[in-house]
Amino acid sequence: MTEGVYSAATGTKDKELFLIPHAHHIETYWKPEYVKQASDKMNAFFEEKLK
Repeated sequence: MTEGVYSAATGTKDKELFLIPHAHHIETYWKPEYVKQASDKMNAFFEEKLK
């Protein structure tokens, strides 16, 4: 599902597919080790893109 949504996100080339090994989607909301990886990646992305 992730890959399909990523490829369907047209209108920009400024996107990145970030997969967390062994994590299921819902786990990225509550498992601390996955939340940290996801939030670190999003923070870095937005810091770079929203200058």
